[in-house]
Amino acid sequence: RRALEGRKNEREEYERTLGVAQRYAIHEAKRGVGFLCRDKTKGKKIGNTADLNTQSLASIKKLQNERKRRRSVTKTAAPNNVMSEDEIQLSATKDVIGHVFGTAVSRELLPLKAGEGDVD
Repeated sequence: RRALEGRKNEREEYERTLGVAQRYAIHEAKRGVGFLCRDKTKGKKIGNTADLNTQSLASIKKLQNERKRRRSVTKTAAPNNVMSEDEIQLSATKDVIGHVFGTAVSRELLPLKAGEGDVD
């Protein structure tokens, strides 16, 4: 609540909360976590719309289902036609970025991997 002190109205508080939820959604997409953020006051006037809904993205659902499957089944080799977990995580993160910032932004992203000792 302290982070929201000094805000002039509920709308400004909601916008700040939505921004935090969007950043968390991007950060946690690789874990298959979906977020839903809906303005209660806006829902009464316009309908039941959400400003942020990453729960319904196909890549998030695919990652959640893959993790459920891995928990219930002993480790076996995955078929060659199945995406690796890293690929699914990258896809989910790109989908959430596209949902938050627009598909044009997500199309311009390039994968970047770095490890310890890669920096001179």
